[in-house]
Amino acid sequence: MGTTENQRSKTRKWNSAELAERYRCQYAIDVRRFLPDDEVTLRRDEASGVWMFRGGIPGDGPFYEQLHTSSEYYLEEKWEFGQAFRWLGESSPHARILEIGCGNGAFLDLCRRAGFERLRGLELNARARRECREKGHAVSDQLIEQLGPSDGSFDYICAFQVLEHVPDPVGFLRAAAGRLRRGGKLILSTPNAASFLARYKWCLLDLPPHHMSRWDELSFRKTADLLGLSVVAICNEPLAKYHYRFFANSLVEHLPPKSLRRRAAKPIARAGFAAYPWKRSIAGHSMLAVLSKDAVISKDAV
Repeated sequence: MGTTENQRSKTRKWNSAELAERYRCQYAIDVRRFLPDDEVTLRRDEASGVWMFRGGIPGDGPFYEQLHTSSEYYLEEKWEFGQAFRWLGESSPHARILEIGCGNGAFLDLCRRAGFERLRGLELNARARRECREKGHAVSDQLIEQLGPSDGSFDYICAFQVLEHVPDPVGFLRAAAGRLRRGGKLILSTPNAASFLARYKWCLLDLPPHHMSRWDELSFRKTADLLGLSVVAICNEPLAKYHYRFFANSLVEHLPPKSLRRRAAKPIARAGFAAYPWKRSIAGHSMLAVLSKDAVISKDAV
């Protein structure tokens, strides 16, 4: 079970006790309170196309505070930031831009340096929110669903690596679209469930309580159709250099752990991948979708 193995028809399962123990060993975090059932399952929702986890609940503030101690948790530079600027670049400096889950403000910093003046962020992590405010950004601890009508009419709403964390991603997108002006765009990134990540059964940060869903191109297209949004673009991140080893190791994940076959196959896989000349043609960790609001989003759309 550590491979993609025709996920279209499969329900994948994880033992909750083992999941909690792995979190304790790797991150020194007790996640048992977020795993009320004996097992966690993953299955594609027929209506939205989203891969939804069941048997776990999202992590809370203290959980993310502990993860935030890792220097790699909030990256200052992300592939999707550059992709987002393909859509923002020619906009007026007066365009209203909202980033949901803005972290310590790395993307808002880029927007400000590019001359955008009407920026706002939402961030629930108190430490990240404080760092963002210290940079001079307007950021609050509200959910997108809590923004009132007077806060609407954004030209762009961005959410980078956020969708997969929320328990009701379709409701989240409906709320975000409702706060866009007509013609406005949602710019969204998630891990790519159709990439090499699917080969890893125990990639902890791609499991509850950290992630509550997984996304691929079909997920975005079906959800957009469900909500009456237009798909403007969907693109995949090329495999990043810092994921080369991660990718090479994924090639032997289907073999039994600690087995002689796996030990023998791992250096062969690494050597073969090192010699492969078209590494940047491989789909990497993330994908980005741009969805346009071309009509009023009905509250009864779902």
